[in-house]
Amino acid sequence: MEKFKGYIFNSIRTDFSKYLDFKDRANTTDTKKRYIDDLEVYIEEHLDLRTLVEDYTDIFNKSDVKAFLTSRKSATAKFALSNLLSFYHYNRRISDSFYLEIKNELKKYKAKKSKDMDFLSDKDFIFLFSSGLESKEYDTEKNETELLKLVLLISYNYMFEQTHLFNLTWGDIDLENRTIRNLRYNKAGLNQDKFNMSQEIYELLVSLFGLSKREEHEYVFENLKDNKNSINNLLGILNGRQKNYLKLSSKVNLQKIIRSRILLDLIESDGKALINFYKIFGLTKNTQLTTAIKEYLVLEKSKMANDFG
Repeated sequence: MEKFKGYIFNSIRTDFSKYLDFKDRANTTDTKKRYIDDLEVYIEEHLDLRTLVEDYTDIFNKSDVKAFLTSRKSATAKFALSNLLSFYHYNRRISDSFYLEIKNELKKYKAKKSKDMDFLSDKDFIFLFSSGLESKEYDTEKNETELLKLVLLISYNYMFEQTHLFNLTWGDIDLENRTIRNLRYNKAGLNQDKFNMSQEIYELLVSLFGLSKREEHEYVFENLKDNKNSINNLLGILNGRQKNYLKLSSKVNLQKIIRSRILLDLIESDGKALINFYKIFGLTKNTQLTTAIKEYLVLEKSKMANDFG
């Protein structure tokens, strides 16, 4: 029995990891590590305490499954067990009927959501703007993904919130000179009146809307403007799909993107980047800017306390 349990433990690290690659190549190294960490806890804290583990069905004892899924705080615990079950079923170690029985048992437990953080990390942004979001299987999906990336990039680069995106017109965009008007511009606020357009934003605009001349009063995101939930629906590509959500530390929204960008720039520049954001926002009070500054000062105070401790 001990030999069999040892074999299971080793196979999870090797064969099961390879199976995850085979099943879904979109699984990141970090996601696979979470699954394996969850399963190691399951084995050490539940299977090791049992005196009878003689075949693969014993791994999924319902009382052990219940104890594990009600105590384990990991957001991936349920998915780890579900994938392990599929792994043994695929390799014909368990019967079809047992597979369906445990699959239905797992459905009783809701996957735990990790605490939603107030800020995104630099790794989150690397994923958001990587090719990992690209989808080429269906034209509709590809267009939605490109539209999402455009919205994310405009929000990240120009601090645009939903209202700004809905009010952005083709008169605000100069494709020839590659500039975008700052919709927060106010002479009294002393902020800049326009931004330089990045190459990626230019290419996405051309890909989605073409180069043909448009009326200045036409809204760029006309199809999103009529539905106040349209941005959230678009963000569902990230927040509502397991493959993408598990690669992020937190749910994504435009306000979070803005304050996270500010915070990361402040950290990277030791606070010197603050003036760049005042050039965007002007002297008008902004909640995302204030929130990011407060978080930066908290982090700095904590760092100073550690330095003097």
